[in-house]
Amino acid sequence: DPFFIPKPSTYSFPSGHALISLCFYGLVAGTLAHDMDAKWQRILTWSVASLLIAMIGLSRVYLGVHWPSDVIAGYAAALIWMGAVRVLAVRLEGKGAKSA
Repeated sequence: DPFFIPKPSTYSFPSGHALISLCFYGLVAGTLAHDMDAKWQRILTWSVASLLIAMIGLSRVYLGVHWPSDVIAGYAAALIWMGAVRVLAVRLEGKGAKSA
């Protein structure tokens, strides 16, 4: 049974919280780390983002609103989405450079 909250009427697969947290904090960390010169700053940025993402996923399981497989599937969907966006961005950037 879920802790501290009413039992959900349905369960969701995959976890939207896991998916959105990885997309959002991954994007923020990537954007911030891209402009940092010091390696320790990039490591710290990615570490904080990873900790936030992991804690959000663990909280979903702890609260009993998702199974671990739901959270893992949310993370997998986020990685696929971010990878597809990255590939598209690189291709569009390449086409923009050729036409200029």
